[in-house]
Amino acid sequence: MDALPALYGGTPVRRSLLPYGHHEVTKQDIQAVIDVLRSE
Repeated sequence: MDALPALYGGTPVRRSLLPYGHHEVTKQDIQAVIDVLRSE
C-alpha cells in the first residue's frame, strides 16, 4: 500500500472528527481521592 496517511497529506478516512467524551471530576471524586491518600 503506497497511499499516504492523512497526517502526511493523504485522504482522510473520516469526514469529521471522532467525538470525544466530556469528562467531569466532581467534588465527591476529589474527596474520595483525598480520603484514600490520607488513609493508612
